[in-house]
Amino acid sequence: MSLNTDLMGLGMPAQLADKLAPAIPLTITAAGTTYAGSTKLKQNQYLVSCANGNNTLSLGLPAVGGSTGCALADYFHVYNSSVDTVVIRTSTSVLMGSGGTYDSAFLLGPSKSVLLRPISSTAWASLYGA
Repeated sequence: MSLNTDLMGLGMPAQLADKLAPAIPLTITAAGTTYAGSTKLKQNQYLVSCANGNNTLSLGLPAVGGSTGCALADYFHVYNSSVDTVVIRTSTSVLMGSGGTYDSAFLLGPSKSVLLRPISSTAWASLYGA
């Protein structure tokens, strides 16, 4: 599989290259207890696995729109492969519907996954795996 940088080197526009070649690595490390301190998913990091949840460390969802944000309706699949909960966070004034709540943080339990999609610049929807 080609990297997005390979495709851009061949003259492809950056946003198209990002769509065709998802970002790596697929395994990421959660960090921080706020959105500002969290490990941010890249705008083209559509599938990730986190193995270091400890009930407080966080993953941050990317911004929506603009030249560096993700597009509306992009899919982001996050799998928690740790034995503890990992926190998924959004930026200020952005809410996420998950697990029956509408908040800026979502607790993803051990060995669980969630499929997230931005539905506007201030809202994310999700499908949570039981």
